[in-house]
This record gives sequence, C-alpha cells and structure tokens, in this order.
Amino acid sequence: MVQIPLCFLAKLLENMSLCHVVYFCKGWENVRGCRIEHEVAKAYGLEVMYEEES
Repeated sequence: MVQIPLCFLAKLLENMSLCHVVYFCKGWENVRGCRIEHEVAKAYGLEVMYEEES
C-alpha cells in the first residue's frame, strides 16, 4: 500500500533541498507535515520565516 501523504512529504523535502528560505503561514503548528518540514528546515540550517500575526 502506498502512503500518499508520505509520498507528497518526500517530494516536498526534495524541493526544500533547493531552497535557502522556508516560509510558514499562520497555523503551521497544527499540521503534522508542516511540523516535520519545520524541523528539517532548522536541522539543515535553512532560514525560517513566519507569517506575522495581525
């Protein structure tokens, strides 16, 4: 059985390897994939930016 969400996460991480900055929108903390992406970005030294609360 293929885990579709895991496939999408793998593709996203592949694309993150081409980035220098990662931007997180409000509410990212509530989404499992975003939390994983955030940890990867920090672990690999990418600049992390956040949508400001208004």
